[in-house]
Amino acid sequence: MKQIIRKFFLITSLLCSVYIFHELITVGFDFNSIYTYIIFIISSLLAILIPSKSKIQYVYEYFSSTAIWITSIAIVFGSISIIQKLRDLSPILFSTTFYNDIGVDVEFRRNGTYKALNYHLLGGNLTYGKFKLQDSLILLDGKLKFGSSNVTDTLIAKNMGLLFSLEKPYRKINKRTMAYEYTPKTELVIENNTDVNIDSISIKLSYSKEFVNSLSLIPGTKSNYEFNMKNPYVDGKYILTYKFKDELNEIRNVTNRYPLETVKTIQFEEDNIVIELIFGNTIKKKYI
Repeated sequence: MKQIIRKFFLITSLLCSVYIFHELITVGFDFNSIYTYIIFIISSLLAILIPSKSKIQYVYEYFSSTAIWITSIAIVFGSISIIQKLRDLSPILFSTTFYNDIGVDVEFRRNGTYKALNYHLLGGNLTYGKFKLQDSLILLDGKLKFGSSNVTDTLIAKNMGLLFSLEKPYRKINKRTMAYEYTPKTELVIENNTDVNIDSISIKLSYSKEFVNSLSLIPGTKSNYEFNMKNPYVDGKYILTYKFKDELNEIRNVTNRYPLETVKTIQFEEDNIVIELIFGNTIKKKYI
């Protein structure tokens, strides 16, 4: 009977540790789970203090209970960490955020999954789901929480962020825009579909004077371009610089305030420059 009770408290301790560790590696300490911490401490102490039967001679019974508890906790923490790493392996396609006294951060990944962090004054929670891109629409598969309500399954990609609406209003919030966030490294494809060389191609932030990568393309070729900045935050105002027919030109706000992460290709055509977005729509800029 004593061993059954010890195993019960051990299992209870492990279940509580799963929840606590998951919260700590995702949203941090959550005051709403304070009772889980209390149950974890009590059940862990009982699982350790109730002696365990040992088949190994000279092994102290209390030490055996402690060793079993430590090993079990280590296995739980290690398994959760591996699962978490595997779910986050896919690169982030783009990410958004919305916050006042509550909020939600969403990372949309290349493998068609999203990771949503909902947070409030007392903590938060993490959810995963799937999505599909359909032109300027983002179709969610699964419930995305916002406070005590849910976001409807269709988001609209705008140049300032994702327009979302709630299934039912929450604190007078019905429709809002999740602003884009910016990652420090972006890779896109630049194509030269003209019959002349295009030199000194570069993309930089409107406020930055740091060195940026430069690219040259002969007619009918394309190449990957890597944009890498230490401080990438900007409200979508990127400058495209290029030398076309021996003239150095630049186009400000080339992405129309869309973040560079949402740009799929930049194509130099005969009459204009075409910026293709991952949402399916395109931006056209005339040569200057």
